[in-house]
Amino acid sequence: MRYQVVLRRSSFVSGLLSCHFTLSSHHKTHSFLGRCEQLRCQPLALEVFGNYAKYNIALTPNTGRWLIHSIHVLYPLKDLLVAASLFSVYNISLAEDLVSASMFTAACFKHDTPQSRAVANLLLPEIKRMVEEKKVTTPVSDVEMKRQLKWVDWSLTKINKFVKKASGEPLVPPPAVQVQPSVVQS
Repeated sequence: MRYQVVLRRSSFVSGLLSCHFTLSSHHKTHSFLGRCEQLRCQPLALEVFGNYAKYNIALTPNTGRWLIHSIHVLYPLKDLLVAASLFSVYNISLAEDLVSASMFTAACFKHDTPQSRAVANLLLPEIKRMVEEKKVTTPVSDVEMKRQLKWVDWSLTKINKFVKKASGEPLVPPPAVQVQPSVVQS
């Protein structure tokens, strides 16, 4: 029975990927992740990105952001930690990307366990530094930029709420929470 389930899952992934075989690697990766999000099967995306030798799909900084975004609200903390660990597998720095780091940290605070708070507290200095420098790292299209800046705004609002509750002071002053598209560096 388990063998049949594995075969079905493997053929499902192949089906998702084969319909995009003419696209570039970046578009194929982004399309696959978008389809997983539509079907609400992000654990499958974690499996595919976690097994490059089998599926030949690499995580990029932009698809890493989308992966964190698709997992950070609805899925358990263990899935979020797996997604974050994939960043280091693909030599992507979670701590150097404001979008990913802020969503990851907000989700860790949301889960509100001693371990998740400890992980979130490790990223707070980096997030504060990036906000002070007003730095979002990867160039994106205007629509994409606006969407990701909304993610940062939402995440920083949540982070400020938790940090203010714990220490009495927000991580970043509320006017600094709204990162403007004009300050995004490429």
